[in-house]
Amino acid sequence: MKKIELLAPAGDEEALKAAIMAGANAVYMGGSRFGARAFAGNFEDDKLIDAVDYAHQMGVKIYITANTIIKDEEIGDFLNYIDFLYEIGVDAVILQDLGMIDIISKRIPDLELHASTQMTASTAQDVLFLKELGVSRVVLSRELSYDEISAIKTETNIEVEAFVHGALCVSYSGKCLFSSMNGMRSGNRGMCAQPCREPYKATVENKPLLDKEYVFSTKDLNTLDILEDLIDAGIDSLKIEGRMKRSEYVFAVTSAYRQAIDNTIMKHEPSISSLDMNYGALELDKVFNRDFTKGYIGQDKGSKIMNHKFQKYVGKPVAKVIEYDRKSKRLMLELLDTLTKGDGLNTGEFVGRILKKDTIVKSADKGEIVAIDSIKKFEPGFIVYKTFDKIFMDDVSSRMSRVKKIPIKAFVEIRNNNYPTLILNDYKGNTGEYKLEEYTTTALNKPTTRESIIDQIQKMGDTPFFVDSIEVSVDENIFIPIKTLNLLRREAVSLLIESQSNSNKRVVESKSEFNPAKINHSKKSKKELKWSVLIHKQEQFEAAIKFNVDRVYVHGYKLYSLLSKKYPNKNIYYALPPVIKQSDISIIDKMLKSNPNIKVLHSSLGYIESQIFENVVLDYPLNLLNSFSHNLMHKKSCETTITPEMIFSIGGSLDYIDDIQMVEMPVYLYPKLMITEYCPHKNDDGVCKYKKCMLEHTQITSKQSEEYVLKKSINCKTILYPSKPKHININAVNNFIDKGFSKFRVELLNESYDETINILESYL
Repeated sequence: MKKIELLAPAGDEEALKAAIMAGANAVYMGGSRFGARAFAGNFEDDKLIDAVDYAHQMGVKIYITANTIIKDEEIGDFLNYIDFLYEIGVDAVILQDLGMIDIISKRIPDLELHASTQMTASTAQDVLFLKELGVSRVVLSRELSYDEISAIKTETNIEVEAFVHGALCVSYSGKCLFSSMNGMRSGNRGMCAQPCREPYKATVENKPLLDKEYVFSTKDLNTLDILEDLIDAGIDSLKIEGRMKRSEYVFAVTSAYRQAIDNTIMKHEPSISSLDMNYGALELDKVFNRDFTKGYIGQDKGSKIMNHKFQKYVGKPVAKVIEYDRKSKRLMLELLDTLTKGDGLNTGEFVGRILKKDTIVKSADKGEIVAIDSIKKFEPGFIVYKTFDKIFMDDVSSRMSRVKKIPIKAFVEIRNNNYPTLILNDYKGNTGEYKLEEYTTTALNKPTTRESIIDQIQKMGDTPFFVDSIEVSVDENIFIPIKTLNLLRREAVSLLIESQSNSNKRVVESKSEFNPAKINHSKKSKKELKWSVLIHKQEQFEAAIKFNVDRVYVHGYKLYSLLSKKYPNKNIYYALPPVIKQSDISIIDKMLKSNPNIKVLHSSLGYIESQIFENVVLDYPLNLLNSFSHNLMHKKSCETTITPEMIFSIGGSLDYIDDIQMVEMPVYLYPKLMITEYCPHKNDDGVCKYKKCMLEHTQITSKQSEEYVLKKSINCKTILYPSKPKHININAVNNFIDKGFSKFRVELLNESYDETINILESYL
């Protein structure tokens, strides 16, 4: 069986050490800039250098997340940062920005680039496009099953990586604008506020949708039970989510997967581990989780993916309240599980005294009646959950405190009237050789024994090494002081560490300052203004064609097919689904083959270079924020769309874009806040409760009374829209015209004929 990489997260130094101690083959982490977890501990530049050196000493790879979309004004700093990462020896950089992948792959061709899951690579065509762009590994979309992954792996000759444990996004990762459009905190810039974890009121035709308060909150992924299936699917790297998690979490989860991988590879025979780690699925219930699912990768469906009761870790049931004594401020409990002094509870308190029949005990077992101190009152029947298991966490901490050492070989040569020499070698070819610049002498009284020399050289103390083989070449009747042997050992160790560190260092050969010339598009001759309209209903189309619009984008294939036949002389484009999975390809291909020379609006990586389209406009879910991403797509004969994040959230400019006439700007739209596999009307088996789709009859309302609209996409995917549009006024449009823009888009949702007329009149 091929070697499988176990990839663990690290948000800080403690988590890095925990991941390595637990048996990770590689660790991914972020620097202080440009990572998709801006609120993790992350690593400043000097700490990154230390982290890379330490990991490489331990034989572990380091991948750095630089997976945000980049503004024009940040590109110089971003590329300098990538140069720095290359020079300190990181093994790979994880990226999302298409323009930056293109630049870096040409600037530093031997730097390994991994495509982030933010890029939503969901088909073999997506993966092949990224491979052609210069990517050596693709982190696949979390929504793929292991069968879909297997099909992708079969069709592509590239490494694939998949998440196997940890928090899930309900939306396709890079296709989510929920946080950005609602709270100005962009998930594509590492600042997601997680609005999907908030409570919402859901109704169907004004009737409550069961008791689903947390409509969009997912369970946590756990694939230990299906790990062999994932390995059989061809996944090269199994990835654990958790850069925001504590080191104990990282250690426990990584240990569990290390054991599971080793057991799978060895056909479930006991794996050999110097640390005797033995964590399994049951124990992982004791670290942070929102209940577990096998996820889409394990072919769980519908509500099986979701946790509608809780949006955060609530632990395991440990007791039921019998009564509360106001006078003594004690809770009387019937235990449902073991309770220990120091356990944390969902009451917000830690267990102090445990009283069993007025006797103080350190712990009590399931079925026993006990009392604990509590300043909070809870009614009889209230279920208390354990959120911190002291015994388990103490065990984890104890295992983490053990020191992992690197095996090295030692060769000592001590000759009469010569310089003593010590050579230390690790198993990666690094060497530390030190020759003492003082002669050894013949012993006058008691010579230094061979055993004494070996004993001193093997004393590695708090260094990261242990000597697993030693060769000694020494003359008889030699005297060498103990302090001299110690000096010999210390200096050789220091030189070995230096050799290990230097072995990873590189130089950017084509390094140069990034200083492209800005283009003043406003000085160029003004182009005729062209307006496009995206429609969902036929009456919107009937209204739009009364105006001199350049083109109409049609959502929904049936409507497109009807209108393109009825109005053959109109410039009509089919708006492809915003997300296309491997399992959707056959449906899409059938549609496209029935319409030769079709014009499309789409956001699928795999169709960017397709030859089956007459004209292509790339839509905003591709997250093209900077000029270089736009320029790259223009070279591929595609027009592009400005992301709403630039207009309504994070800002930015397009100072270096070559042909601004190839760019279209949405000025009135309902941004696609989320695109998700999940439908709130499906049961645990993924079967819809209704005979006809009720998504468009479903209302979602936040606690702040913000309302949202749901729409159906291909294969029952769900698109979440705001109920109110984002828009800029005509004065703002004129400002963009002054900057050289000439193509603008109005995107409609549920507007009537008359409303469409009014909106278009206000702009056109």
